[in-house]
Amino acid sequence: MSLAAEIEDAFASLDRTGWDWKDCMPLVERVAELENPPFALTGAYQAGVLLKPIVAQRIAGLFTMEPEDAGIIAECVSQSKGDYLEIGVLYGGSAIIASMFCRGQVYGIDPFEWGPTQTHHRIYPKQEVAEANVYSWGLPEPRFFTQKHPPMPPELKNNQFDVVFIDGDHTYEGAKADWDNVRERVNNFILFHDIHNPKHGAREAYIEAMLDPEWEEVYAKKKMGVLRRVK
Repeated sequence: MSLAAEIEDAFASLDRTGWDWKDCMPLVERVAELENPPFALTGAYQAGVLLKPIVAQRIAGLFTMEPEDAGIIAECVSQSKGDYLEIGVLYGGSAIIASMFCRGQVYGIDPFEWGPTQTHHRIYPKQEVAEANVYSWGLPEPRFFTQKHPPMPPELKNNQFDVVFIDGDHTYEGAKADWDNVRERVNNFILFHDIHNPKHGAREAYIEAMLDPEWEEVYAKKKMGVLRRVK
């Protein structure tokens, strides 16, 4: 059995009821032995890929992100030392992945105004549900804000972030407003989700953001695009 298959089997066999995320760290450390894909400079990418289905099975609600996208979040956060902000929290799945690798504070902004079509087994995405999902892993306490973005919550008006994940209003106007409001406050990476659909507004906003000379594209595959500050 290959090392990758051995690690994947070990993750899959972990008891998902009542274990702390640190229980899997010996496995995460072994992931560093794998040959990394081009963007992954550490083992965090593969760890995120392997952890995503485990998180999805454990949380209350949905976590429908592709495993590779979770891996990119893990990789970008692991390459950074500061705070992480995500715009669009839903049930907190991506915040859990970020919290596993974040050395700063994890923040999230979401109006939590989802209708019945976004519910899962009658569980509505609310701030308390997302927070409880993160707490269930024994992770550091996140700070979520129930509101639309922009504007930035007053508590964060002077904050800088190392990583921002844009996954909120997927219209062009919404994604562009998110980009415009955070780009001067991010030191390292800005991630755009759902850029795969040519008819999707987030894709158009991402393409425009790529033209900013202070940022360079370092990854774009399927649904995820990543820009890194260069100036």
